[in-house]
Order: sequence, then C-alpha cells, then structure tokens
Amino acid sequence: MPTDQPNEPDGPHALDVPTGTELTDFDRDHVKTYLRLLDAESAGADPSSVIGTVLRFPAETSEDQAVAAHSRYLQRAQWMSAEGYLPLISDSRD
Repeated sequence: MPTDQPNEPDGPHALDVPTGTELTDFDRDHVKTYLRLLDAESAGADPSSVIGTVLRFPAETSEDQAVAAHSRYLQRAQWMSAEGYLPLISDSRD
C-alpha cells in the first residue's frame, strides 16, 4: 500500500527502534508511523489492533515480541513529540 511519504515503510516494520537522544534516519523515515501511534494512543485504541494495522510486524513475530516492540515504538513516538522533532524544524529552515 503506497503512502504519501516516500520513505515511510510499506511493509512490516522492524522490531527495534533507536534508543538514543539523537534524531536518526530511522526516525525521519517513521514520522508518519509515530504520528499514527500517538493518534491511536490518544483515541484509546487497543494496542493489538494498532500492532496489526499500523506496525504490521513480520508474520513470524510472536505476540510477546509484537507487544514489546509496540511499546518501544510508542516510547520513541512520545520522545519525538516532546523533543526529537526539534532537528526537523531546523532542517526545514536551512
């Protein structure tokens, strides 16, 4: 399914996300995913539904792995919304 952001992953998402305090190419490529996760959280969506519709992990991913990865993605999305987005603003001004 094509997306309106060329770098946004179309297929299954990786199970790991960056953990540092620096904005990465991974983060830039997953902005839409992060926004969708934050929207789903604020709407009270069931995490298992979000895992299936937003993250679409590989078929061989266990439920425990998917839940843990969803948590990591959501934590990263929250970091991006609090402070990680700042370099994106300065990038757009350059």
